[in-house]
Amino acid sequence: MSKDQITVFAVDCGATNWRLFRSSYVIDKGRAQILNTPQCSPLTSFSNRQLPAAIFFSPDNEKVENFGDTALSYLEDEEKRKRVRYFFKPSIGNHLIKDPCPHQLHYTHQQAMQYTGVLLGHLIAQIRKEKWRASQFNQNSRFIFTYPVHWAFENDGEILKEFQQIIRDAFQEENDDYITYISEPEGAVLALMETGILKDVDTDKVTLLVDVGGSTTDIVAGKINIRSGGLDFLGRYGEPFGGGLYDFEIASFIADQLNLPEQAIIEDPSILISLGLHARRLKESISQQMLQAESTSASANRTCTVMLGDGQIYRSTVQMTDRVFEQATYGLHEQFKSLLKNALKNLNLSAEDIGQVVLVGGGAKLYSLITYLRDVFGQEKILLSDNPDELVSLGAGFQFGRDFDDIPPSIVFSVEDITGEPAVQVAPDVYALQEVGGEKHKLRNSKNTLGRAVSNDIAINDQKSSRFHAEINVQSCEVFLVDLASTNGTFIDGKRLTPGEAYFISPQNRIQIGDAEFFLISEG
Repeated sequence: MSKDQITVFAVDCGATNWRLFRSSYVIDKGRAQILNTPQCSPLTSFSNRQLPAAIFFSPDNEKVENFGDTALSYLEDEEKRKRVRYFFKPSIGNHLIKDPCPHQLHYTHQQAMQYTGVLLGHLIAQIRKEKWRASQFNQNSRFIFTYPVHWAFENDGEILKEFQQIIRDAFQEENDDYITYISEPEGAVLALMETGILKDVDTDKVTLLVDVGGSTTDIVAGKINIRSGGLDFLGRYGEPFGGGLYDFEIASFIADQLNLPEQAIIEDPSILISLGLHARRLKESISQQMLQAESTSASANRTCTVMLGDGQIYRSTVQMTDRVFEQATYGLHEQFKSLLKNALKNLNLSAEDIGQVVLVGGGAKLYSLITYLRDVFGQEKILLSDNPDELVSLGAGFQFGRDFDDIPPSIVFSVEDITGEPAVQVAPDVYALQEVGGEKHKLRNSKNTLGRAVSNDIAINDQKSSRFHAEINVQSCEVFLVDLASTNGTFIDGKRLTPGEAYFISPQNRIQIGDAEFFLISEG
């Protein structure tokens, strides 16, 4: 290798999957010239160009026996699946969140960081063996890591600093001069600019970048800057919502179809993670069918098998149509609608201000999200790439040349804007659900699940309640109740609800689930 040639590795540590891109540069007369467009550079542990964020530990939890796609395969084994750690990124920083969502509490913050460091150490060792073939990285190699933008600006950047230390610990070299960092939205915009997907629009119009990750969604607003080749930052809004959450919702639906005993899932929560793999295939199949031209319906089938520790086998062919998919994920769809509404309010924008909307991230191919965005902004304004889940790592691969040549960032952030107060303060009312003769449950300003399963936000100890019975969606000053196709129904003032439809509720209404009765309390 010439001393003037630089190999750049771009690493995107996602919630469900990690990605690795590689590019080459040559330094000629003090300028960086890219030799090849960044390309996906999979390793032997990769599956479908991605490394599943999964680790398989030894029985004593002291040693990693496998990781990636092989670790995920152990979820099918009733004995080994309890030793699999998966989907741990959402738990990073949960100790700093006042009211974390259930998916952010699967692990402690310390565990999530530990698992990130463990997987990263194995990834770096594999890159060293398969792509670098040298004992040490040196001045001819560069690593660029992506990170969620809020890690840098919330809590004095505490999470980003800890993430950077985890990365340094994963390398064996004495210094970290070859390691740089780029925020996920910045990498996505750079990829969109370099590939020509991002278009020039009227200077009065705003571009929205909707980055739907595995567990979080960031919406960045900006205006095209021809001079810098990027976006002039106007603002950002984010919530703990992502494509990976759909897998867990559909996994619960599959568990009901298999008639899995509730106690089995309580004792072994990894069953739902295992079913989540089947759920993802159903989700992807239905989305692919619905996004095809002129498709008005879709259906997917998958044979699902679960073996319990006592040898019992539960097997069934699960059929899911687009209508069933929408019913099973209704709460998440309402959460996305609320997220977009909150984002526009906080950014002081209206739909008429938007010139184009670009979807990126692992959840960007969900047809229900695309359809909704088209309804809000118009079909012609929604821009999609072939591989939206790879844009962040692709863009990171371009970053080295821009840094070397002192080109402005792809998003020109205003620190005052991103760390200051939102453009419009939205003060949501505070609600609680009071059980008649029982406990009071505080409601989050988003989705709240109710049912017999203990994993619900509000667990109902009533045999007439379905495991996942209903949802209450709090949207600022409005509250809606949705029946999730429960066996015995959900009632408002004695009237049974139509499954999947949202009903407005107020403190005057009486809600009945099985033999349990509730009423809403406004504490705002």
